Amino acid sequence: MSGPFLLSHLVAEAAQRDPAAAAVRSTDGALTYGELDAATARLAATLGGLGVRRGDRVGLYLHKSVAAYVAVHAVLRAGAAYVPIDPLAPPAALAAVATDCGIEVLVSDARHQRLLAELAASGRSPVRCVVGAGPVEGLRTVSGAEVDDADVASWRPPKVLSDDLAYVMVTSGSTGRPKGLMHTHRSGLSYARLAARTYGVRPEDRLANSAPFHFDISTFELFAGPLAGASTLVIAEPYLKLPASLSQLVAEDRSTFWYSVPFLLSELALRGALDQRDLGALRWVLFGGEVADPGVLRTLMGHMPNARFSNSYGPAEVNQCTYWHLPGPPANGESIPIGRPWGDAEVAVVDERRELVAPGEVGELVVRTSTMMEGYWGRPDLDAAAFVHRSLPGGRTSRWYATGDLVRQRDDGVLEFLGRRDHQVKVRGNRVELESVESVLASLDGIDQAVAAVVDVEGSTAVLAGVTARPGAALDLDAALRAVAEQLPPYAVPYRLVPLGPLPLTASGKVDRRAVRADLARRADTGTPIKPVPTEGATP
Repeated sequence: MSGPFLLSHLVAEAAQRDPAAAAVRSTDGALTYGELDAATARLAATLGGLGVRRGDRVGLYLHKSVAAYVAVHAVLRAGAAYVPIDPLAPPAALAAVATDCGIEVLVSDARHQRLLAELAASGRSPVRCVVGAGPVEGLRTVSGAEVDDADVASWRPPKVLSDDLAYVMVTSGSTGRPKGLMHTHRSGLSYARLAARTYGVRPEDRLANSAPFHFDISTFELFAGPLAGASTLVIAEPYLKLPASLSQLVAEDRSTFWYSVPFLLSELALRGALDQRDLGALRWVLFGGEVADPGVLRTLMGHMPNARFSNSYGPAEVNQCTYWHLPGPPANGESIPIGRPWGDAEVAVVDERRELVAPGEVGELVVRTSTMMEGYWGRPDLDAAAFVHRSLPGGRTSRWYATGDLVRQRDDGVLEFLGRRDHQVKVRGNRVELESVESVLASLDGIDQAVAAVVDVEGSTAVLAGVTARPGAALDLDAALRAVAEQLPPYAVPYRLVPLGPLPLTASGKVDRRAVRADLARRADTGTPIKPVPTEGATP
């Protein structure tokens, strides 16, 4: 193979090594690496025939499935960058992402037919073509049968370099505008290699993919899996809502790797019927994205006797940068460290002047690593705020990512996570910026101001928001919640709205959000409950 090794080569290389090896399986079927390579080539050729070129962004509006796994690698093979979109996102959110990233081609399926029709009718996005869905008025569509008949033999993949864009992970921004994290083939492949090496992924491993493809930790199975020649179980969304069914699926699959946010581990520990499952095949359990409960980890360790447990830390902007292998079951109240830097990652703990703090003192974690993103899509303002430059030996400078995470470095070099510098929070492992929720609420008729907070609800985190009425307007909280659910992903929708009086102000005349959020935490049991947000998919 001439040229650099890229993410787009992972599947083809695995197929060349062992075409009969199991590659990916889910509720919609299973493929060997040889079959996955062929399916990827057909879809890549189809995309190329539609005019997709090197550097283009292709949206993936798909539920988790074998087809979605194929789509990721097909877009990469076509020389484009894949943009995974929350499959539960309403048309308005889909249009916002498509417009922001300049997406003209979507890969989707018949399950999204109605939403795609709404998108086309709105005329609010640049999408011109959908691959994999049925006919949609106003859009060019390419059926699955046409993809199967693609002329692969006469199609030639474009030349792609390591620094070319490979994927864009989209999160909500503080103004409601999507915020896209740009990762290159270089950063994605560096992550895959470090992950496979750190956790010893082998060809005989069976990876259980629980994370949505629009969530950054999914790249462990998407990239480290084929790099090592391992196989992946893509767990369909309905299983994630039924912990007992989920544990049964993993047990029957004889999965050897698990990687998820701690919330899902909590669900398994509480409602997963673990005493009825044989999870002895699991040899490694990875978790990251939020703080883990020591009690939950102890429970899981008792039911997964052969598994090693590791805290895998790193914002999506750097994929991962530190790890901590738990030496044994943690005690109640014990803080789980985020550990030490892995591979080529270099970290520093700095104060507000970006000067190093002494070991034991609290500071912000900044990171320099080959797995770091290129920057934010079309947002030089965010780049300027997120990246800092620090001196290197010899008079040179280097670019570091400022995580916004407050940490403390122990005398032995181990890092402990203490909290966030800003108002970004995690809800069930999903990144939510409270300002984004507030912006959407404040844009609604009748609402003057909004303040959002994250609170504990029955052992889990959720968003709670307080709102004030515009002069002379009556608050319709039910209508406001329905409107918010059309613009935000389900995990970011407040579970309740609390009507507030005049908001307290700081000395500078700004709303004292800290005081309001503290009040909301005290009033978490008051307000109007949100009606359940409907989700797609059948119960397994």
